[in-house]
Amino acid sequence: MSKYEELSKLKELLDAGVLSKEEFEAEKKKILDASEEVKPTPTKKPGFFSKEAARQRQEAFEKLPKAEQQRQQMMVVGIGIFFAIFACMLMFFVMLFGWSGVKAGIENLWGR
Repeated sequence: MSKYEELSKLKELLDAGVLSKEEFEAEKKKILDASEEVKPTPTKKPGFFSKEAARQRQEAFEKLPKAEQQRQQMMVVGIGIFFAIFACMLMFFVMLFGWSGVKAGIENLWGR
């Protein structure tokens, strides 16, 4: 039975004098509160690059102890340095051997 049908039956009982105004209001409140509990609230998970997700990550980071914050920051810096060195080495070998030479070397290394 829908909440509207229940409310109309309650109204009929009120009009017939079976329920007092206070009883009617109490029952009406129960029905309306129950219908709100059943209805799920739509929650959309923010995308990784959204401002909301970035704010959530920043708040979570700020809750960490200082030592853990520094460890995470140093890890990010280390990964950045690794990729910068890797890119420089790749450019050096491409300039030295050409792209086809680097590609052949990689294929030879992987056994293709």
